[in-house]
Amino acid sequence: MSASPRAATFDTGRGDGKTAWRREAEGWLREVVERHGGAPGGGIEWVRESPWSLVLRIRAREGFVYFKASGEAGRHEAAVMAELSRVWSDRVPAPVACDAARGWMVLADHGQALAAGPGEGSSLELWQRLLPLYAEIQVASAERIEDWRRLGVPDRGLDVLADRIEDLLGDDAAIGLGRPGGLASEERTLLRALVPELRRRCRELAAMPASTALDHGDLHAANVLRHGEEYRFFDWGDASLSHPFASLLPVYEMLGLSADCRHGSRDAARLRDAYLEPWGDVVPAASRGEIVATAVWLAHAARALGWHHVLQSVDAVARWRWRPLIARWLRLWLTRRQFLVLDPAS
Repeated sequence: MSASPRAATFDTGRGDGKTAWRREAEGWLREVVERHGGAPGGGIEWVRESPWSLVLRIRAREGFVYFKASGEAGRHEAAVMAELSRVWSDRVPAPVACDAARGWMVLADHGQALAAGPGEGSSLELWQRLLPLYAEIQVASAERIEDWRRLGVPDRGLDVLADRIEDLLGDDAAIGLGRPGGLASEERTLLRALVPELRRRCRELAAMPASTALDHGDLHAANVLRHGEEYRFFDWGDASLSHPFASLLPVYEMLGLSADCRHGSRDAARLRDAYLEPWGDVVPAASRGEIVATAVWLAHAARALGWHHVLQSVDAVARWRWRPLIARWLRLWLTRRQFLVLDPAS
């Protein structure tokens, strides 16, 4: 058995280029801290590194200050957070500084991620409080679709989703056709047969109000910060334009719930209803179960496209390691078609 390639890290260049990039990034971080009245104390620590982003921190007078650099796929994150925090600074961390062209930003310390606390991130009651706060951001974002496009937010809306899935299924390398972790040819055949149903469902949802909004893309306990009684949604690198209700998928996945109303739970319905509160009359009560279940089903396909987008701008080692996630989300999109077979009373 051959050994797996070494895990790739954020691409900052090689050799002298990597050294120069690090010197430039660290210099910018120190300059930002000093410009805002801080006094950098101590060295710069590398907090987290992946093929698509890098997080550093430095201790300043008021506590830690964080630097994040995003790769090509998530370069919109800094600009998106800067724009959202103009209105929602109580819900989205406002960057201390932002270089949108380079995908760099500096953030103050806004507390600890929910996932780091003992059990708090999986509290149903807490997510019933958080989801309406997040949904209010989405309701407002639906009025500014062109602004988000100008900031570089990827478009996975209902008018393009089916075409892009069809293209993805034709890319043997991307879906790992016939390779370990990839799709088998029989699976691709079944998925292709599902595309007409995808198109039909997209048309149905597109005919309703507010069918496109800003979707965080990875909403779960590791991406919500808590400071006292304040909660902020961060890590918007996976954000896209899509049907807003797609945001429920990672929450359901995290809590082990299902959007399948036949076999789902009251807990899933409680979260759904809490999330829908700010949407008012956009979703009629009689059809909310069907609409949300359909949107969550479509979200599985969008997640496959999201991983494809990310992996197009990383090196070969990272693509080799993470490519099976494209196939995983496509399989889930196929097997969870049961979400669309609903109890009329839901």
